[in-house]
Amino acid sequence: MKKRAMVMGGILVVLLTACGGNKLDLDLEKVQEMTAKEALNKKSIEKDDYEEENIEIVKVCEAVKVGEENYGFDGQYLVYWQTDDGEFKNDFVMQDDYDIGYGTQRLVEIEDRCLDVN
Repeated sequence: MKKRAMVMGGILVVLLTACGGNKLDLDLEKVQEMTAKEALNKKSIEKDDYEEENIEIVKVCEAVKVGEENYGFDGQYLVYWQTDDGEFKNDFVMQDDYDIGYGTQRLVEIEDRCLDVN
C-alpha cells in the first residue's frame, strides 16, 4: 500500500510540473527570465551592477483591462518584481506567450487569481 501511495504521489508531482505546477499554470522560470531581461533594460537600474539573478518575481496576477472586468481574463498578467536588495521595485505586463511590456496602468489584477512567488 505504501508503494502504491508513493507511485501515485510521484505521478501527481510529474503532472503538476507538466502543467506549470502552480494555480496560474505558468512556467515561473520563463517568467523570471523574461522579467529579468526587461528589468535590466530599465534606465533607472542600468547604472548599477545588477544581473538577471538579482531580479526577483514577487507576485504574478491574471489581469483584465480597466473597464472590461466583465469580459474576463484574456491572457494578460501583471508581474510584480524587485531587486534582491529591495532598492528597485516595479511591475510589467506579460502576455500569455511570456512577452514582457509596459502599460500596467491600463490593467487591474484579478485578486483571487494571483500567485505570490516570494
